[in-house]
Amino acid sequence: MRPSLPPNSESLPQYLYSCCAPYVIPPVAASVAIIPCFYGAIVKTAQQAEEPVPRIALRKLNAKIPHITLRELTKRSFKASPTVGCVIGTQVVVQGLVEKVLKKSPSDEDSNLNNFSHMLISSVIVGAASIPGIAAYNGQTMGRHVIDSLKMLSRWEAMAILTRQVSLVFSLRITEPLNIHMKELTGDKMTLYGSATISGMIGSIIGHPADTALTRWQKNLKIKNLRQLMNGAVSRTIAGGAFAACYIFVRKQLESIFDSEHS
Repeated sequence: MRPSLPPNSESLPQYLYSCCAPYVIPPVAASVAIIPCFYGAIVKTAQQAEEPVPRIALRKLNAKIPHITLRELTKRSFKASPTVGCVIGTQVVVQGLVEKVLKKSPSDEDSNLNNFSHMLISSVIVGAASIPGIAAYNGQTMGRHVIDSLKMLSRWEAMAILTRQVSLVFSLRITEPLNIHMKELTGDKMTLYGSATISGMIGSIIGHPADTALTRWQKNLKIKNLRQLMNGAVSRTIAGGAFAACYIFVRKQLESIFDSEHS
């Protein structure tokens, strides 16, 4: 059977862009967005493990002073960038595909409850698929090698990751509906970034106890009480909101660039 050709109204580059862009832009946007937010992940990991928070220094300081040089921070941020790009980008893309499968035929009108359940189910599926990648990324926030994190991945760590990711991915997916609702109320053009920040912060708060459990188990630390599970919550909430806003900003910029080149 001959492959389908692009519609007559579209050139081949435009057709290829429309097919590839939804699968290329999200991973690239996520990999870029994590770079300015990675220090927040380092801070939350230190707080979760009840360790001193390293300060950013322009040069190496006394070994007794917890710190990370700007050069080392930049190096670790770019090192984590591909991991986050693969994990978060794949989540966004795969979740969209899963939701399409779960939806009814176009002629049927889905209720808000059905839309909510579809997003939740797809978040669980994508969260399960992202377990190895998140284990590797969280290990990177504590300076651990990717291979070591994967080798040491336990059943309990996998469950913690699943809980963590369901909340995070779900929060990212509700950004667009939240933006539409906020625009109806305010009409503000900046509501897209506001809704992204809010949804990222909500997802971070909901999944934070599981994230803390993951960090402590990866460091072979016990959870002594429930209060410990909220260690680093403020840092992670701020970092989560910042990442979500940066992700949306970079994604929109990439989309506008490609749209202008292929219009």
